[in-house]
Amino acid sequence: MITLSDVLIKPIISEKSMDLAMNENAYTFQISPKATKTDVRDAVKKELKIKKVLSVRILKNPSKKRARRTSKGGVTYGQTSRRIKAIVRIASDEDLMSHFQPG
Repeated sequence: MITLSDVLIKPIISEKSMDLAMNENAYTFQISPKATKTDVRDAVKKELKIKKVLSVRILKNPSKKRARRTSKGGVTYGQTSRRIKAIVRIASDEDLMSHFQPG
């Protein structure tokens, strides 16, 4: 079983996620692969002290196979890591921008 402190890994700060935060009051987080929508909702309420979460959307980006050339002319095969994001919409009277400041 996953604990609530392990659900949210980090906030995702990109141009698209900041646009969602400013216009739709939706915030993007990288989450644990085993987390469900209910886990994400409960973790946001508890960890970030938010009273009302309107919706949670989960996006799964699968890993991709990559080939890398070595210095001796060989090829090494591997794959990128799998990423799971959650887009969390909160009530308009609450604000999370302090968690999304770069630096």
